[in-house]
Amino acid sequence: MEFQTERLEAQQARLTVAIANDRLESAKKAAARRLSKRNNIRGFRKGKAPYPIVMRHLGEAAIVEEALEALGNEVYREALSQSDLLAYGPGKLEDFSLQPEPQFTFTLPLQPEVVLHNYRAQLIDYEEPIISDEDLAQQLKSLRFQNAVFEESRGAVADGDRVSIDYHVTFADGPDRVIESDDDDDNVDAAETPLRGSDFARGDDQTIWLDAEEELLLPGFRAALLGAALDEEREFTLTVPDEARYRHDAVGRTVDCHVKIRKIDNVTLPEMNDAFAANLTKDENESLTLLQLRQRIRENMQSQASEQAHAAYIQRVQESILAQASIHYPEAMLADETQARLEQFTNELQQRYNLKLADYQRIQGTSDEEMLAEFRPDAQRGLESWLLRDAIRAAEGIAVTREMIAEEIAQIFANLGERADESLRTQYEAAEAQTRIANGLLQRLIDERLFAIGRGEAPDLTHKAEDDLSPTGEGESAR
Repeated sequence: MEFQTERLEAQQARLTVAIANDRLESAKKAAARRLSKRNNIRGFRKGKAPYPIVMRHLGEAAIVEEALEALGNEVYREALSQSDLLAYGPGKLEDFSLQPEPQFTFTLPLQPEVVLHNYRAQLIDYEEPIISDEDLAQQLKSLRFQNAVFEESRGAVADGDRVSIDYHVTFADGPDRVIESDDDDDNVDAAETPLRGSDFARGDDQTIWLDAEEELLLPGFRAALLGAALDEEREFTLTVPDEARYRHDAVGRTVDCHVKIRKIDNVTLPEMNDAFAANLTKDENESLTLLQLRQRIRENMQSQASEQAHAAYIQRVQESILAQASIHYPEAMLADETQARLEQFTNELQQRYNLKLADYQRIQGTSDEEMLAEFRPDAQRGLESWLLRDAIRAAEGIAVTREMIAEEIAQIFANLGERADESLRTQYEAAEAQTRIANGLLQRLIDERLFAIGRGEAPDLTHKAEDDLSPTGEGESAR
C-alpha cells in the first residue's frame, strides 16, 4: 500500500491510497460471498454460489460497490495510522479508480490548529477598582430603604415617598417617518433614529423611591410628580441630557411624559447607628457595631468590584490574544458545536417549559436550518474562545493535579461544615464529579495565567507535570 497526503483549505486534507490488485480481488470475492447470502441465485443455496455465477447474476459493478464499502474503511484506517494527519472526524471517499492500479481518494477534516504567535506581548493596563466613601454611603442608603417602614398615604406626593406609577414617555420631536436616501449609510442611520411619537420608555405599576438626591428616569421627572394626588394623571415635557446612560440618538431630544399615580407610601428610614447594625446582624453569632458593619460592607463591595474587574480584564486580554492568533478548524467542528447549542436549547425548552422543539418551531414558524443559522455566530465565538484557551493551557504547561482536586474537595467540605455527610463525600469521589472539579480548576488556572500575561507577570514557562489531569482538546468535557 502506498499513499500520498495533501493539505487543503478549511482545515481539510486529501489522502490518496494505492493498493495491490490482488487485495482488491480478495475483497471482491469476499463481497461476492456476502451478496450471495443476501440474494436468491437460482440453483444455489444462499452463500454457496461461486464467484463467476454471482458476477453473472448481479454484475461486477454490484460486487465492486459492495467490496469498496468494507475495503475502503480498512484502507483508510491503515493509511491514516501511517500518515502524519490528525483527523477530527471520519473521512469521506471522494473517488475510486482501477487504472493503472486500484486507488482510493479520501477527504477528511483535520484537528484544529492554533498558532498563538507572540501572545505574551499582549500587555494591557489594569487598575484595581477602589470603593469610595460615596459608593459605601449609597450602599448603606439602600440598606436603610430596604429596612424602612412604609405607610400608605392619601396625601400629596412628597420628596422621600415611595410611589407606584404607570408611565409612558414618547419622543416629542424628530422625523415623522424615515426619509429614503440614495446613500445606504444614510438610510441605516435614519432607520435607527427614533421617530416622533415612538417610545422612549414605559412601565406599568412601577414602584420608585422619590429620593431628592437622585434623578430617576430623566432630570426633572421626580420634581414633576411632587404634589400629585392619588390617581392623578400628569403630563409634562422634558429634555434628554447628554449623559452616557442615554442612547446617542436620544440626547437633546424632547420627550412627552404621561404619568398616573397608583399608590403613595410615606417612608420612614431607620437611624444609621449601632442599633441598626445590630438588627441587621442579629442572626449571627455576634452582632456587629455600625463601624464593623461599614467595614464588612466595604470589604464585600471591594471583593465584588475586584472580581468583576478581573473578569473584564481577563476577557480583554483573551480578546487581544485572539485578535492576533491564527485559528484553523474544519467546518465539521463548527457544525458539531452549533448542533450542540441547538441540543442544549432543546433540553432547556423541555426542562423549563415542558415544550418540545417541534412545538416551539411551529409556534415561531422556524426550521432546524434557520435555528442552526441563528446559533452559528455564538457557536463560532465559543469554539474559537475554547480553542484559544486550550492552546494557552498547552503552551503555558497549565496542569491540574490530583493534589489540587483533593484540596478543592477539602475546601468544599470545609465550607459545607455540618451539612457534609458521608453520602456527599462518596458523590465527590466519583469520577464524574472529579472531572467536573478538574474542569473548573483548569478554567480558573487559565484565567489566572491570562491575568498575569496581560500584566507582564507570567512566570517562566515550565514543563507539564507528569500527573496532569487537565482535560485535552480530544474531550468534550474541557469545553
